[in-house]
Amino acid sequence: MPKKRQSLKSMSVPKDERLRQSEERNARLQAFMNRSPSAMFIKDLEGRYLYVNERFTGAFGLERKDIISHTDSEIFPTELAAQFRENDAKVLAAGVGIEVEEIARYGDGLLHTSIVHKFPLLDYQGRITAVGGIVTDITERKRLEEIVRQKNVQLGRAIQAEAALRERQEHLHFVATHDPLTGLPNRALLHQRAEHAVAVSRRSGRLVALLFIDLDRFKDVNDSLGHAAGDALLREVATRFSGCLREVDMIARHGGDEFVVLLEDIEKLQEIEQVVARMREVLVEPLAVEEREVNVTSSIGVAVYPRDGETASTLLRKADRAMYRAKELGRNTAQFYVPDLDLQSTVRLSLEK
Repeated sequence: MPKKRQSLKSMSVPKDERLRQSEERNARLQAFMNRSPSAMFIKDLEGRYLYVNERFTGAFGLERKDIISHTDSEIFPTELAAQFRENDAKVLAAGVGIEVEEIARYGDGLLHTSIVHKFPLLDYQGRITAVGGIVTDITERKRLEEIVRQKNVQLGRAIQAEAALRERQEHLHFVATHDPLTGLPNRALLHQRAEHAVAVSRRSGRLVALLFIDLDRFKDVNDSLGHAAGDALLREVATRFSGCLREVDMIARHGGDEFVVLLEDIEKLQEIEQVVARMREVLVEPLAVEEREVNVTSSIGVAVYPRDGETASTLLRKADRAMYRAKELGRNTAQFYVPDLDLQSTVRLSLEK
């Protein structure tokens, strides 16, 4: 095979000039690498440093003479040297570049975290002859990430604490405004909602109704079956009554065996009558209490805004009177309030004096 001819250009350049040009290229390359914000190094296959830039020597507080031709074991502490050698071995074994995170104590005495891109250097025949590395210090980034992480943890704890506080407040509010036995709204919440409903109806011209409901002969259930059975009966009745209402309506436990229903945004009296009929109908079927079937009926009194009163308190009082009228008529019935009930009440009070 014929030998490659030396180019005419290289033959025409004196050897000294070629050496000078090579040194200039090396100097430019050295200057370029020294200007890099990353530390750079090259090691031979035995792990001896062949080249380091100024960023590398400055990071470890060493001189080039203390590094060049030395191995990691001769320069750095045992554990750090082992970390460097292990990652170099990965490059030589894989034959490709890798990116690793290394932690080392720099010349300032502090631990620094770096992302190191290590890669094989090949000769013209494709054989690995050295390992190169570019070291990017990410210590500050890590510090900021940790600050952000801690702040996120603190924020998460604050959010959890706020959620727990809100849940506690909601629980306390629920306890303060609901009946513990049935879970229904109590008197306080009923009065608040009823006053609001009256105020809204005053502007809209729609009707509001209060239904005062008392279970007939409930005391007989308590006396014969016990208070636990009575409580179970109240819970079951509350469930059945609730199923008769719209979402806008409310049923509250007023106390003992008494319930009050608030009907809002009513257009016609017939709508109230239909609700009353449904509430009586749901008690037709016996209730399962303590593995027994119990039959219960109710007496219902109804008062309507604005016909029967201008305030929630007035409506409740008149619904109560109508309910007692239903009791007097034999129970298991419903009565709308009429003015005569006030007259009857006045006569009764006068006779009792």
